[in-house]
Amino acid sequence: MESFSYEIDVRNLNSKPVQIEIFDQIPIAQQEEIQISLEEKDGASYIKENGKLTWKLDIPASMTSKIKLGYSVKFPRDKTVIIKRTGRVVCPRFH
Repeated sequence: MESFSYEIDVRNLNSKPVQIEIFDQIPIAQQEEIQISLEEKDGASYIKENGKLTWKLDIPASMTSKIKLGYSVKFPRDKTVIIKRTGRVVCPRFH
């Protein structure tokens, strides 16, 4: 079994509060022997059939919001499962 956890920081650099939606997705198993469990969604709405998560955030001016996402992948020892790990992602500034 492998576990993954991520923390997403969203910073509002504007002088006014903003409302945003953040979309993410956890993997979906293509085989019954592989089980993926959502461990932490930090208030997101979750659609199990496609693994999609949606957060709706109200971020005050000059503040940062943090959301956490965690899931685990359980698979038989005799199976080879390739799990891609990504590094830090930085988004551009929005005006």
